[in-house]
Amino acid sequence: MADWHRPRIQALVEAGADIVAIETVPASKEARMLCRLLREWPNQKAWLSFSCKDEKHISNGELFTSVARSCYNLNPDQILAVGINCIRPLMVSPLISQLNTEHIPLVVYPNSGERWDAVNARWIDRDLCEPVDKYITDWLNQGVLYVGGCCRTYAEDTKHMRYKVDEWVKTNRHRRDEN
Repeated sequence: MADWHRPRIQALVEAGADIVAIETVPASKEARMLCRLLREWPNQKAWLSFSCKDEKHISNGELFTSVARSCYNLNPDQILAVGINCIRPLMVSPLISQLNTEHIPLVVYPNSGERWDAVNARWIDRDLCEPVDKYITDWLNQGVLYVGGCCRTYAEDTKHMRYKVDEWVKTNRHRRDEN
């Protein structure tokens, strides 16, 4: 597994990537290996995000909180954040709520919320989805440091997310200045 990932990480490092996004990881075995492999480039920073099957578990069924915690602790000098990507926005808060008490830096970038209809090979239910930016304030309040969008999020979605982040920063800076 390391032999497969090594040349990909090396290409990103050699290209001058500021941050390597190690993303959509389905299992702790692979995630732990990637955290250790990253040590081959000691000055390279990365984040690690998981694919999840529900509000508690990564794709292979392991508890997200346990896996995220153990992976972050394996390499806290290089792992800027751990989190989740490529999931429905509704799943984010339940997944990260158990980690925010530990001050682990978090990254989230969910899909639009649409569902994939494998039978008809198309995305469905866009009209039933809340916009991703609706959730931003809650995620930031839970300690998320990096936020974005994955599948089926577009420039307009990013614009609205950015507005919510800027609004949150202004509000919280104002609160901090009052204290």
